[in-house]
Amino acid sequence: MMRSCNLGPSFPGRIPLPSNQTAVLDLSNNKFSGPIPETVGDISFFILSLASNQIISAIPTSVGRMQTVHVIDLSRNNLAGRIPKSIGNCGFLQILDLQNNYLTGRIPSSLGQLTHLQTIHLRDNMITGRLPSSFKNLSRLKTLDLGCNRLTGIIPQWIGDAFPVLQILSLRSNAFSGELPRKGY
Repeated sequence: MMRSCNLGPSFPGRIPLPSNQTAVLDLSNNKFSGPIPETVGDISFFILSLASNQIISAIPTSVGRMQTVHVIDLSRNNLAGRIPKSIGNCGFLQILDLQNNYLTGRIPSSLGQLTHLQTIHLRDNMITGRLPSSFKNLSRLKTLDLGCNRLTGIIPQWIGDAFPVLQILSLRSNAFSGELPRKGY
C-alpha cells in the first residue's frame, strides 16, 4: 500500500500495477499521472483505489473484467470521457466512486445490473442525460450522489420505492425538475 506517501513531485507515465493477484491496491493521495493501464482488468482486486492523484485519461473498458472487485475509487483525478458500460460486469461491486473528475456522457444503464451496489458517487463531473431506469434494481443503495453534473429530466417517481435503505440522496446543482416522491421518504 502506498497511500498518502506523496512520492516525488510527480510520476509521469504509467501507474505501477502488480504482476500478481493483489487483493488491495491503494495508490491514493499521491501524484501519479498518466493513463490507467488497460491491463488493470487482468488483476483480481477486491479494492482498487487510485483516488486523489493527477491521472489524465479515460477509464479503460478493461475495468469490466474485474469481476471480483468490491470497491473502485478513481475520485479526484482528471479522468475524462464516458463511464464505460463494462463496469456493469463487475458483479460484486459495492462502492463506485468517480467524483471530482471530468467525466461526460450519460450514466450507463449497465450500472443497474450491479445489484450489490451500496454507494455511487458521481458528483462534480459533466455527466448529462437522465437517471437510468435500470437504477430501480439497486435496492441495496445507501448513497446516491449525483450532485453538480448536467443531468436533466423529471425526478422519477420510482425513486421513492426503489431504494428502501437509501440514507443519502444528492441531486443538487443539476437541471432536474419535478418533486421528490413522498412515498419512501
